[in-house]
Amino acid sequence: MTSPKPEIHIEFEPLIETINNDYYGGRDISRAFVHWAMREILAAQDLSGETLQEQTLIGGKGDCGIDGWWFEDDQDPPTLHLFQGKYGTTPLSEKEIDELWRAPDNLFDPLREKNEYASQLARDLTQWLKSGATFSMHFVTMSPIGGTAESRAAHHSSGSELSVRQDGKVVSVPVEFSLCVLRQMKLLPNGFR
Repeated sequence: MTSPKPEIHIEFEPLIETINNDYYGGRDISRAFVHWAMREILAAQDLSGETLQEQTLIGGKGDCGIDGWWFEDDQDPPTLHLFQGKYGTTPLSEKEIDELWRAPDNLFDPLREKNEYASQLARDLTQWLKSGATFSMHFVTMSPIGGTAESRAAHHSSGSELSVRQDGKVVSVPVEFSLCVLRQMKLLPNGFR
């Protein structure tokens, strides 16, 4: 009789911890998580670790709901990728999902507190929208997600345009919204589950 094959656990945490140690001095696991997610989602862009480190500087106080971003200008139309990451055990709320959805409006809100990176992104976005840029929003989490947050993400995923208020005008921008809930995966004799 042969013994059953052991389960092989594929864990994201060691990969994220390596990024945290290599790029953030072991002090910013949340930023390392967004860095890792951007690397995976934008794999075709072949971005360096240093570039991803720069693109996550926006996260934190005054980030307007954005933890990382990348402008993909080598396609037609150009696309601004916006990332929000939640790393932890606190369940997500629909408010957190909506924060990413409202991020472009937040960038242009004159009353909204912005850090220097959000302020620069708002200036750049003004020009990019004139060139017909679209949005691709990525909410990535390892946190549990409740039914209302999942419903809100599904609602945003079904929308094809986002109305952004810029300089007193409303601009309709094509948008894609995705929610990626990462869980520990197990490799069993018959494949992943």
